Amino acid sequence: MGSFARVSVLIVPLLIGICTANGQVRLGNPTVTIAQGKIEGKDVRYDWGKVDRFTAIPYAAPPVDNLRFQPPQAHAYWGTYDATGELGSELKNKACIQPRPNGDFRNGAIGTEDCLYMNIWVPGGVDDARKSPLPVMVWIHGEANSYGSSWGPLVKNERLYDMASMSTFGNVIGVSFNYRLGPMGFFSTGDDNAPGNYGLLDQNFALHWVQENIWAFGGRSDMVTIFGQSTGSTNVGLHMVSPMSTDLFSRAISQSGTSLSQWSIQRDPLKIATKLANKLNCTTEDNANMVACIKAQPAEDIVLGLRTYGLLKLSNLNLPWAPVIDGHFLPSPPETLIDNAASKSYLLGSNNMDGHLFAVLDFPFVRLPIVPMTELSLLRASRRLSPYITPKISQLIDYQYQEYEGTNINSNKSTEEPYNLDTVCLRWLICEAE
Repeated sequence: MGSFARVSVLIVPLLIGICTANGQVRLGNPTVTIAQGKIEGKDVRYDWGKVDRFTAIPYAAPPVDNLRFQPPQAHAYWGTYDATGELGSELKNKACIQPRPNGDFRNGAIGTEDCLYMNIWVPGGVDDARKSPLPVMVWIHGEANSYGSSWGPLVKNERLYDMASMSTFGNVIGVSFNYRLGPMGFFSTGDDNAPGNYGLLDQNFALHWVQENIWAFGGRSDMVTIFGQSTGSTNVGLHMVSPMSTDLFSRAISQSGTSLSQWSIQRDPLKIATKLANKLNCTTEDNANMVACIKAQPAEDIVLGLRTYGLLKLSNLNLPWAPVIDGHFLPSPPETLIDNAASKSYLLGSNNMDGHLFAVLDFPFVRLPIVPMTELSLLRASRRLSPYITPKISQLIDYQYQEYEGTNINSNKSTEEPYNLDTVCLRWLICEAE
């Protein structure tokens, strides 16, 4: 894979739209034609330029009924498809079904099973892009493989993933999409009854769609960069090493997580599947009947069966719903597949405070701006968040942060020194790659 560059990458803010609705004027709409039919987008004008936007394009068939817990399938011919929708509640409601983001399971779930949709932004419009094809950047959202969408993290009404400004100022075509989350995307028995990785296969299918169709929007299929944050970042790393994704992109950016992160893989999926089955009163005597029973349950019951963050606190941040070694997308552990990424350009970094949500599970005082901590307590805290690395590596990394904060790891001082726990939040996200 080549050497990893230690950099700080903060791309997410570029996705945030910088104009209000008052800065947009609707003009003539663009139309493109692909194998499934025509797609009508929307011509959007900003003070700083024009963008042709296509929202909620169905890149795969709805994964419902018999397609639940199955790989994605191609969408049927649609004639002319209306992709002129706004980046508002209509798009937000197409998010893949998931628990409400405030963690209150009493309020049920949001989203839908029919959620495999894609959004595309073309700076300057498709007509100009076709004349001089543009590079493509494909965003894979994060949030523990259980939350979020191409619209944004579904927190309040913050539409974070509007790629108009990034596309315009970067002169690239922006692409984002939904993929199945939680048990709908990552339920697995570790055998052929439920191989798992449906969310990763959705991502792979979306990348195939881009390869086959982005030319119609003025994009270059030979210059596709995938990038993501948190679990989106680890999933980017898994596409880097998967033989199934090798030919679908040329560059990748991981923002806070790699294929080697301790939480990138679920190594005991049957244990999690059994927990879910027990919650749903399904048999656990044999995997085939267990899968059939779970598959027959209402989608909301399946999604709300296990509390993701409650399990995290008990499992050293091993995500309950995560990719598995399925012998297909991942034929073996990621560390054995690194050579598959040798031809890829890879930018590795981290986003500020990306680990805050997880650190607060074990260290509630993280919400304070400055936390009084001794050197020993810093070591204990960071090792709690990264339990699987060697003590030597742990001490070296802690030494780096304590040096940065103006202290000395070898000091025997028992007095408390102030450390900002941002360093701990950062540490567990990137140390595996170092």
